[in-house]
Amino acid sequence: MVAACAMIAACGPGEWRPPAALDSHEDPMKMRPGFGNDALHTWWPLTEAEVAAVSGIERARQGDAHALLALAVFASADKRDGESYARYADRVDRFVEGVRKTMEGSADDWHRGDALNRAMHASFLTGAPDRKDPELGAYQLDQARLTRVFEEGHFNCISSALLYTILARAFTLSVRGVITTTHAFVEADAADKRVDVETTTSDGYGRVHDEHYYAEQAVKWSSSRGLKPMTFDDYKKRDIVPPYAFVARSMNDARISNSDTQGRLSEVAAMIEPDNADLAYNRMVAYVNEGKWLYDHKASRTMLRLVEVIAPVVSDIATKFASNAKVMPLVAWMAWYDAAALEIVGRGDEALSVADDALDRVDPSWSDAALLKNDLLGVLLDRMTELQTKGEYEKSLAAVAKRIPACLANAACQNNLYLTFDGWSARFQQANDYPGARKVLERCIALLPGDTRCRAALETIGSAK
Repeated sequence: MVAACAMIAACGPGEWRPPAALDSHEDPMKMRPGFGNDALHTWWPLTEAEVAAVSGIERARQGDAHALLALAVFASADKRDGESYARYADRVDRFVEGVRKTMEGSADDWHRGDALNRAMHASFLTGAPDRKDPELGAYQLDQARLTRVFEEGHFNCISSALLYTILARAFTLSVRGVITTTHAFVEADAADKRVDVETTTSDGYGRVHDEHYYAEQAVKWSSSRGLKPMTFDDYKKRDIVPPYAFVARSMNDARISNSDTQGRLSEVAAMIEPDNADLAYNRMVAYVNEGKWLYDHKASRTMLRLVEVIAPVVSDIATKFASNAKVMPLVAWMAWYDAAALEIVGRGDEALSVADDALDRVDPSWSDAALLKNDLLGVLLDRMTELQTKGEYEKSLAAVAKRIPACLANAACQNNLYLTFDGWSARFQQANDYPGARKVLERCIALLPGDTRCRAALETIGSAK
């Protein structure tokens, strides 16, 4: 149900040139107009209706039907105006009032739940039947958006299960979303037991999912709906989640989440269910992809605006998922983008600090650990070279002081060390301070025992006074 997001890996600096040469001095407000909500710590623009929906996350966690409805409309991603949100809420409210007597007259929660499913089908799931297979009614395999249930009456397992969950909560019925690799339905409490609700059919309340069902009926049911047949083993591995989490998971469905919607859907899904590692991963993927786009467009100032807005979120994710080998590399890539942008806009010492900290967190077991280390070390190299060209030799060495083993394993970094010592020594010689020059070259020999250039330079100085 939830689509995996593909990461676009970052790329490190190429042949060295002054970082400032990459500064386009762009205006973030023009590069990404409307992006960045400091209050919500979200990056992608949200409409007023969407901000209102997000403000109801805590109420949704408590099972509030209206809050769940607003977030499910958000999850559909195709209706973003307040008028649509209000129209859908009104329709749900009118339905609830219309079936209230039936619900109150039902003997128990089992009969209430069954009556609700039948009424939902009669009132909402009334779209034109599939011409190729009229028996499917208004079912459409890829119709996962709740908004289109309201607009067209077509549905699939996800959109119908979302609607049933919302309607059930309007009557304070205890329900949960059920997710498998190919299917979604609802679990409800009825008296002292739990029952399954197959919301794609009007008589689906209390559907028994046992070995007999999967051996005899499931194959026909699944194939008629274009699905890979579920097995009883699939059912046993089902994920049962509260209504708010069910809405959050729907936001990453591949039929809804695309290049235009993925950013805001990933952000809000992770806000709804912040302890879910998969949703945190998707959110970080969205940020890394945005970082890649900004880097490619030489938008360093906009990059820093992005980092500023999402910094509390990334910090929280890094704390919660510190041992997650999928999430943490993305945190490190964002640190690289941050450090690279800081260097480009002339905030070199800050860049050095960010890269140094990120290097401390890189786990060698990560699949892209070597690339991350190389690119983060590249930030240190940039800073080292920049300081060296300014004649700030002590600071140039300090830039890589914590990374000497890694620096010695990198030809460019090792050469930078030599150039720093060589320039430093030359300054002492120009001032006729030959003892000072010798001390610098002796430090070079101690640090670079395999590099003959420092030794040769020391011999050249000889016994000069």
